[in-house]
Amino acid sequence: MTKAIAEEDVETTVIDPVIGQPTIEMHSKDFEISGFLGLAGVDQVTTNGLVGLRFAFHITENIFAEASYSVSGHANSVTYYDAVMGYQFPGQLFLTQNYRYNTATYLVFGGGKSDFENRPGAHNTVVGGGGYRIMITDDLNVRFDLRGHVHHQIEGDRDKWAIDFEAAVGLGYYF
Repeated sequence: MTKAIAEEDVETTVIDPVIGQPTIEMHSKDFEISGFLGLAGVDQVTTNGLVGLRFAFHITENIFAEASYSVSGHANSVTYYDAVMGYQFPGQLFLTQNYRYNTATYLVFGGGKSDFENRPGAHNTVVGGGGYRIMITDDLNVRFDLRGHVHHQIEGDRDKWAIDFEAAVGLGYYF
């Protein structure tokens, strides 16, 4: 075989020198809005109805930031303004062999303000708790939350810490 014939058998490969531009995509369904109803144990004495809204930004699959606004409905109403960070543990709920739902158990911790109708000024509040979320569809979920609002208060000549408990059920929507 001659050198000329060997060169004809070699395939030539053409390399395209064009480099594509990277694209930045905004992930959908990182935001969640939910409404909730529940009960609030206010002043460690009374239990009253509670209604509110939560808005969350899911930073990663496990970490989220959430702001909430809620009002207890009783004679001396309390308004809570909270901002928390949360960590969730993904899971699944198996109802039958054919029905499976994605779930998450989560913990939250943060702070906010508790504004009591019958007391001057809002109280700084530490918020902690947890919950359970069941994804009904890719966009819709049902939430169960238990939280505690710890705040300092002065009643007459007594200086004390109080914990207001909150138990709520909510419906959330991802967008």
